[in-house]
Amino acid sequence: MLIFSEEHYVPTDINMMVLKGKNDEGYFYIHRMLYDQAVILNDIYGDDPKNLIMAITNKTDSRADVDYFLENAPVPINIFGPFLLLVKEEITDFIDMIGAIHVMSMPINLRAMLKVPYNMRTNVYQFSLSIKEEYKLAWDRWFILNKKFDEAQTNVYAVSTPMSGTALTDREEVSNIMDDAVASSGTLADPNSDEAWDMDDVMAFLNDENFDFDAVELDDEEEEKKDEAPAPVVAPTPEPEPEPVVAPPATGVDALLSL
Repeated sequence: MLIFSEEHYVPTDINMMVLKGKNDEGYFYIHRMLYDQAVILNDIYGDDPKNLIMAITNKTDSRADVDYFLENAPVPINIFGPFLLLVKEEITDFIDMIGAIHVMSMPINLRAMLKVPYNMRTNVYQFSLSIKEEYKLAWDRWFILNKKFDEAQTNVYAVSTPMSGTALTDREEVSNIMDDAVASSGTLADPNSDEAWDMDDVMAFLNDENFDFDAVELDDEEEEKKDEAPAPVVAPTPEPEPEPVVAPPATGVDALLSL
């Protein structure tokens, strides 16, 4: 998969990489597997792309679209330029060149293709100029499923609400909840009020670091349960045993007195 856009998108697909175009013009979105192929091909043929042209077509003749792609696409993606020779006619638009490589790379491992003998792949790996139209539907679907960078940034400060499942509340919503609670009571919603709390009030209290939860009064049922709770049993402290009395050693006078 190889996609190009002048606007910056944040890919949600697994293993999708983002590369800036040359001179910071546009963004390339490429799957990791295709990127790995580009790295290997660039390492082998990057110094002399004519060798890759020979490996693909069994000739050294290049073409204007191949040269343009080699020059204007970022490294290592530019090494895919010679594969445009698999299209029978020259492609004149840079976006269409990228789309053509996208279409070719979907059913074919471009690096593995070179391992197939040339005579066995001449009639298999050939594409018509209609390849320019085939990529647009896939690209449009990808753009719908992925957000632009500026739009994705608005969700950076999203906070989770575990008590309500997987719902997300953004920063502005949390601020509005807190403001409404303060406006209604001066601080936050009254915890001892008879009014039913909604989930927003609960989340507001859970997010208030200064709230004293010990000050919340219990209702009658809660108080009864608290009063009926058995008192904790405290084990008696054992009294220390008296130390044994040791008689002083007998002397000679004691022996005489005992007669």
